[in-house]
This record gives sequence, C-alpha cells and structure tokens, in this order.
Amino acid sequence: MNSTRETDRLHGTFVPNFAETVPSTADIPDIADDRTTLDAAQPQPASAPPTIRYALDDVGTVKGELDSGSTTDDFSPTLVGRAEPNSIVYLFAQNKYGGIGFKGSVKTDSDGNWVIQSREMISGDGLYSFHASYTNSKQDYRPDFVLNMLAQTDPVPQIAFAHDNSGDMTGKIYQYGTTDDKTPTLEGRGAPGSVVEVQAQSSCGEWCTLGSVTVDAQGNWQFQVTERDRYGEWTFRARGYHHGQASSWSESFTLIVIPEKPQPPTVDYLLDDQGCVPEVVLDEGATDDPTPVLNGTGVAGQVIEVQYLLQALGSVATWQTGSTVVGEDGTWQFMFPTLYQQGCWVCQARASTGELKSAWTEPFSFTLTPPAHTAQDTAPEEKNAAVPETIDINTLLAHAEAEGDPELMAELHALLSDLENALRTPSTQNYVMRDGEQMAWSDSAGVFTLSELGWHNVPLGEQELMVPYLARNEWV
Repeated sequence: MNSTRETDRLHGTFVPNFAETVPSTADIPDIADDRTTLDAAQPQPASAPPTIRYALDDVGTVKGELDSGSTTDDFSPTLVGRAEPNSIVYLFAQNKYGGIGFKGSVKTDSDGNWVIQSREMISGDGLYSFHASYTNSKQDYRPDFVLNMLAQTDPVPQIAFAHDNSGDMTGKIYQYGTTDDKTPTLEGRGAPGSVVEVQAQSSCGEWCTLGSVTVDAQGNWQFQVTERDRYGEWTFRARGYHHGQASSWSESFTLIVIPEKPQPPTVDYLLDDQGCVPEVVLDEGATDDPTPVLNGTGVAGQVIEVQYLLQALGSVATWQTGSTVVGEDGTWQFMFPTLYQQGCWVCQARASTGELKSAWTEPFSFTLTPPAHTAQDTAPEEKNAAVPETIDINTLLAHAEAEGDPELMAELHALLSDLENALRTPSTQNYVMRDGEQMAWSDSAGVFTLSELGWHNVPLGEQELMVPYLARNEWV
C-alpha cells in the first residue's frame, strides 16, 4: 500500500532497531546481486553530505511522494535528494536482516539535485533503510531514510489520523489521542476511485457502519463521524471496495472522547434594587445595597459558580462561594447574601458541568458604601402636598373639614379643648409648649404627635393661647 508525503507524516517515523541480534553476515547474502557493477568514478570532495529528501512510489493503485517512515508497495522506489553540484552520489540500502547492498549511482545536476531509481528489494516485506554517499563504499553506512515495504494483495485503506474541529484545542489527533469533538473527521489513504466503508465500535458495543466515502484521485479520503452518543473510548476501522471486490479491514484506530470544557460565562453588571428604582452598577462602581444582584450570560441550563471576597482583608481574605443556573434565555442572576462590611468587594464566575469547569472570568469589583438618605427621609409625604408650609390649629381644622376627615377633625377639636382646659386649670399648664418641646396625646384611635416650628397667638376669652405652627410632614 502506498502513502503520500502528507499521509506519511501522520504515521510517524519507522526507525528499525539495527542493534538487534541478526544472523551472521556470512550467512546473509548481500542484497546487491552478482550482476551489479559499481560506478568507477572517484569520490568527490564535498562540504555537505548527500541527503535523501523523499521517495516516489509509482507502483500499484496509490502513488505519490513518500516521507521517511512511510509504507509502500513499491519495492523499487525512486529516491530524490540533494548533494554538491556535479558530484557522484552512491545509493545503498539495508534489509531487515542487516544486509547492505548497492542500489545505484548518479551524477548531480548543476543545482545539486539527484534522482535514483533504486534496484528492487529482494528480501520480502519489511523495513528497508537507505543511505546516500559520495564514496562507493558501505563502510560509513547510516540509516538516513526508511521505508516499510509491504506487498499489497487488495486495496486496504488506512486511517491515518482524526481531525478535531471543536473546542479550545483543535487539530490532528493520532492513535489513542484524546478529543472533545464528538464528531471528529477521520482522514486516510486508499485506492483512488475506491469506496471506503467506515465502522465504529464503542468500548461496550458492537461494530456498526457509519457510512462510506470515495477516495479521490490522489488516494486521500475524509469522513466526518456522526455524533457519538457517549464519552469514552471509540475504535474505528475501514475497508475498501474496488472493482467489485472488498478489501480486508484496516488496522483499528482508537480515540478517547471526553466532554468539552465549558466556555467561561460573562459578568455584565450589578443590580442595586435598594431604592424605589433599580440601578445598574458596572465594574468598579459603587452601591449602598448590601444584597445586590450579579447579572451575566452563559449557556442555558449550565451551572454558574460565583466566588467573592472583601479586598481590604488582603491575604487573610477567604473566598466565599455560591452558585446559580443559567436560564433558558441565556442569562443568570446571583443575589449576594447580606454583605457584612463596607468596602471594595471582588467577585468572579465560572461555568461548571460537574467534573469540567471553565476558567474564571476577569474580576468584577464594586464598592459597598453607607446607605444613602432616601427621598422618603427628606421629602414630605404625597398626601400632605396640599398642606401649607406652616399652619395653625384652626387653619388645620378647616383643612380637615374640607377634606372630609372626621378622625382628624375629632383629634383637633380634642386638642383645642385640652388647650382651653390648660389655660383654666393650673395643674395642666404643661399642655402649653415651650420652644423646642413636643406635645403628644393618645386616645382610642392611636397616638398623635406635634412638633412646633414656631408660636402663633390665638385669642381665647380674655387671654391669648400660644399655639405652635405645624410642619406639613409632622402630622399623621
């Protein structure tokens, strides 16, 4: 079977173990036959040794360039290389038994290029190494280039590698490689024009056919695997159909499919809902809400883990954690438990599928400030908007009558009655308020409190009653 340069890079480099014990060279004939006549040209001085760039396979159904380590069914390949211009290059080969033989010679062109059609290898299937030299001698032999030669009886395809097209890490995956792509693309070699059938087997299942693909004119094929229904070890194999004949199955090719690492979520903003109107707080912003809501986006249904700490504590700070789930709309929210201290808080988020977790997001920081005074603290109540800035009791009574508020009218009449009694009864003079004091009374309806802002003289018989002004936000 043949392999192109691209495919052969994927097989790795076959390096024979020439240190193994082999039969005595006295028992092994030189692979150069008796008819071989070596070129009598003298060695050429050179500054750089000859090199073998690649081999050419022009036998069988699959042809093309071969890198060192490739498999081929061409037992007399063409070797292509470089050497000193106009020098003589001698080619030697060594078989699997250790025997070394001369395979041809040639003179390089003016640019230093050389091509030699090797004489046939006669020791059968196996590894053959090649060496190019300026000297017509095998004494300095070294294995510069290796080919695995196998006679082909049928067009058995090869699965050279798989291609990962998804996730953080993409690219070529070789035998027993790991991938998070559940639909990897298998690539290999086969007889041009033949049909390659691909099968898969899980670690606990039977072989099943995934589909087929036609080999192109250069002997290459690609097949995208249908999505695997589980993670773990998956094994693939292929066979070719050529001229109505089915080849034997290729060697198995195994991948380990693992879950894809989740992508990090986003942390977009903090929602302060402490006041009447929710407020969006961006990174490095400030909030007086001790239980703000962190907002972001992610993959629907994914768990989002959140960690946060008070930056002021420095190295003694411990990350506090929490979690939430991304909604169907792809957004998530995380409400902080009550943050116990004001200062700069830092938080991060990551997605989790259980065993696999994404990277943490960039830190998101915000400053927790003291609570701000609300409009309720300083502004008058809406129901008092029609009440003047200051009002005496009689005016307030007229206002209550106009509004039809019998409960307030009853309280104000009682107040006037109490004030009259205060003028006539020495023991109750404490009803007349001094500047800065407050007066309160209660009945079955509840407690009523007044705080004075000033005094107003009200004639009462032969005397005057000092009645305090009322602020519009002081009466209830």
